[in-house]
Amino acid sequence: GYNPFGAAGQGPAAPAGGGPTGPVIVNPQVMGLRDEVTGLLKEHRLPEAAARYVALRAVDPRQVLAAQDQLDVANQLMSEGKYAEAGRAYEDYLRVYPTGTQADQVMLILGIIYARYWPNAPRAIEMLKGALGRLHDRGQRELAEAELARLGPPRPA
Repeated sequence: GYNPFGAAGQGPAAPAGGGPTGPVIVNPQVMGLRDEVTGLLKEHRLPEAAARYVALRAVDPRQVLAAQDQLDVANQLMSEGKYAEAGRAYEDYLRVYPTGTQADQVMLILGIIYARYWPNAPRAIEMLKGALGRLHDRGQRELAEAELARLGPPRPA
């Protein structure tokens, strides 16, 4: 299975206590950065937490925080205009927490990021259509529909 505490490139984690592939190797730098991010979030120091999260991802791009922490960091990156980093953080949230309580809003945000700020029209359309099937708030649905209309019909590949 996936070990969020292992170093990048080590492959799947071994079962707890080791196993046929050997013991789980924990990267102390990854653990330290994760602890820093979590501590900064608890202290409501969001800009610093987001910066440390970006540093964490530079060491190990597979790192994903607890669901709410991941969203807090992604939202902070978005508010700072760091759309590529925010997009990656939101994508990681959806990858690890696909049925999370805020997955529909995350899909909407990703659709907007890909439509307006970090251009990827096919992914924007995919996210916005996916969000439409899950959103209940009328304003959010209208935003998704308007963004889809602005993107126009999909172009043939």
